[in-house]
Amino acid sequence: MWVAIVAGPLGGIVADRLGRSTLFIVACVLIWGFGLMLVIPWAGSLSLLVGLMFVASLIGNLPAGPIVALASEVLRPQVRSTGMGIFYTMLYSGLGLGPVLAGFVSDVTENPAAPVYLIAVLAGLTVLALALFRALQVRGFPRAVRLSESVAG
Repeated sequence: MWVAIVAGPLGGIVADRLGRSTLFIVACVLIWGFGLMLVIPWAGSLSLLVGLMFVASLIGNLPAGPIVALASEVLRPQVRSTGMGIFYTMLYSGLGLGPVLAGFVSDVTENPAAPVYLIAVLAGLTVLALALFRALQVRGFPRAVRLSESVAG
């Protein structure tokens, strides 16, 4: 939690400076997802696990700000508050259901490492969802409002 407090704003600053938020999000999510898979071979060493969790938490929390900022690229000012309400409802629902899904996967597979593999799969799905978001955005769906339209409107 303490790492997230530092990493969230730091990620926004780094993404802004790089000017390539999509690449930044993809890199952080993939490094986080596949980096956490090291939990399995490093499970015997507490010091390695603590270090891994610190680094993984730092990297995994860096793209939080740039991900939230994606909504402002497509939501018109007139519906932005409703859109962000839906976004946060889905986010917190996912955060609540994530541990349930991890437990279910562990129970079904009877493998305590299965939730770690689930994280890697979800990281890949995150990248695919971002690719779909950008592809739809390029095609004009949903139609993003240009600054000049929002000022004139």
